Amino acid sequence: MIPNGADTKSYPFKTALAVPLKPFNKAKTRLADIFDQSTRSRLAQALAIKVLNSSPDLVPYVVCESLSIREWATGLGYRTLFNPGMSLNASLDVSLGRLQLLGFTHVVVAHSDLPFAGDLSFLALGNQIVIVPDRHLIGTNAISLPVLPAQTGRFGFHFGGHSFAAHVQEAFTLAQAPMIVKNPSLALDLDDSFDLELARSLGFNHLELLKQLEIASTSRRINSLD
Repeated sequence: MIPNGADTKSYPFKTALAVPLKPFNKAKTRLADIFDQSTRSRLAQALAIKVLNSSPDLVPYVVCESLSIREWATGLGYRTLFNPGMSLNASLDVSLGRLQLLGFTHVVVAHSDLPFAGDLSFLALGNQIVIVPDRHLIGTNAISLPVLPAQTGRFGFHFGGHSFAAHVQEAFTLAQAPMIVKNPSLALDLDDSFDLELARSLGFNHLELLKQLEIASTSRRINSLD
């Protein structure tokens, strides 16, 4: 059975790319002094599409607890892991089990607001837990791990305050030494105006990114008429 929003493309690896998303009208509130609500919503959508499309050899899934996000994702052809009423970490925990049932052996979880995200498949390293911190070494921008639980238990997610240290500790709790990848392209996420200023200095152009969103939306409208 093909899940909602899936296509019939055959992927060479059984590694999923899981991108958690919250409702876009609640996204990027710390950029409210720069962009109005509509622009912040469109920027969050464009960034999410960039990350979801970043890795040709990974199967992209949107992890969400909101029906509006599920409808947005399936409307654009993305598979979803829909867990209504759950917190982000609980939703990710449940999604690991669902991915295992779907035949995946590995998952890369990535934030949706990485302006310079490229192909993330290099993070999928067999049974290795790989953690990518943010540029402050406080948060976690991406994490890669086996879907199958270790003998000591399945990895638990700790996104939120100081998640990098919490995820490192979680790996050691499972008797595994994580690989820490400090990657400049993945270390910057767009949380606030300082992040945006740095991204712009490195060549990020939000107007160009928003054009890609318009192209995706136009393609969606055309396909709906086929």
